[in-house]
Amino acid sequence: MYINSKHLQILKFIKNNQISSLKEISDIFSLSTQHTKIHLEDIYCELFLETSGNLKVEPAIEKIKNFPNSRNILRNSQQFTKNQKIFYLIFRLVKDRQIKLSHICEDIELTKRNLNNYFNEISNIITPYNLKTKITNRGIALLGSPHSINRFTYLLIFKFLIEKDFLPKQLRKELIDFIRIKDFYKVRKDISK
Repeated sequence: MYINSKHLQILKFIKNNQISSLKEISDIFSLSTQHTKIHLEDIYCELFLETSGNLKVEPAIEKIKNFPNSRNILRNSQQFTKNQKIFYLIFRLVKDRQIKLSHICEDIELTKRNLNNYFNEISNIITPYNLKTKITNRGIALLGSPHSINRFTYLLIFKFLIEKDFLPKQLRKELIDFIRIKDFYKVRKDISK
């Protein structure tokens, strides 16, 4: 089962609101009813470990709403979306300044061929911040002034704080460890520059 951030958003919405119809969920998330039903079937199958077959939506929504610890179960089986993989690669570049291709491919289940396409998109994202990547014999390195790297790091932290509830477990754990900031005065000083 492929569980992503959209599944977690739908689950959170069901748990926090008195929703019982497929149409309401479809309208809230701007999805077709068919796509919403597929998302609900995925959530149902993941939680109850059974195939949905011919799922009756309203009872399934109620069962999902009352299922204990459902958020943690979905989070543990969540996989990276394409944008999350790009974000993870950028984060690892900022954190480590250099990453080995073979290690990163294993971490996010990515082929080296797809990795090249992702790095084209990464270049488009980091170029406006005066950053660039360089391929070396040790992997891929992030190049830029310390000010540019700090500025981009803070943007990543803000992005994480907004999306943290819907990120895959591996990325969330690494980001939380990375964000443990000892000197908030220095962070404020860097942001104000």
